[in-house]
Amino acid sequence: MGGAPAYVGAMRRRLALTLLVAVAIAGTVGGSADARSGPSDRDLATAAFLTASDFPAGEGWVRHPPTPSGTLRGAACAAINRVRSASQRYRFSSPSFQAQNAAAEESVYVFPTARQAQRYVSVFRRKTAERCIHKYATRVFPNATIEITRIDTTGVGDDGVGFAITATGTSVQGSPDIVVVDIPSYRVGRVFVGFTFSSTDEPLDIQQDVVHSAIARLGRALRG
Repeated sequence: MGGAPAYVGAMRRRLALTLLVAVAIAGTVGGSADARSGPSDRDLATAAFLTASDFPAGEGWVRHPPTPSGTLRGAACAAINRVRSASQRYRFSSPSFQAQNAAAEESVYVFPTARQAQRYVSVFRRKTAERCIHKYATRVFPNATIEITRIDTTGVGDDGVGFAITATGTSVQGSPDIVVVDIPSYRVGRVFVGFTFSSTDEPLDIQQDVVHSAIARLGRALRG
């Protein structure tokens, strides 16, 4: 590929294209106190957090603080904004990890009940969610062609929802430049785990392994 265009830099500066998980305050961890028996909300969230061991050694993955998400605007984003605002008390933000041409981020919502977590997931299954994501991606990559597709989340956790964003532009040399942002999210009981994987050219090849490692740790924590 040729020289990186401006929108690649924008992707790296705004790695929290995590529309499903609302990382609102960089470098902080929120969450509500949990008086029920068994693992605390914080323990459950921490179990699901990304760790250095999730990433291949020797490939330059470096841990960073959580990154704030951008502001969602427009009528298509109204329902998402409402559920994000109402759910902030349940949010925990994982550290992010970055390599030369890739990044991985995650946030965890630990709801009081599985029913509340199900309602959170349902908002992102609406057609307006896809329009909202397309609008936001257009802001992040203003000179690129945007394609949004759904990610199959079956087989992981109790249910899930996900989107794949492909932004295709042209470098200063006239060759294609591609940025891929995959946003798979999963519900496990009362816990919602949202991932964002960003890379150039093609989807990040380790993302399934990262997801399965985090969800497996969460499952063990839930079993106590």
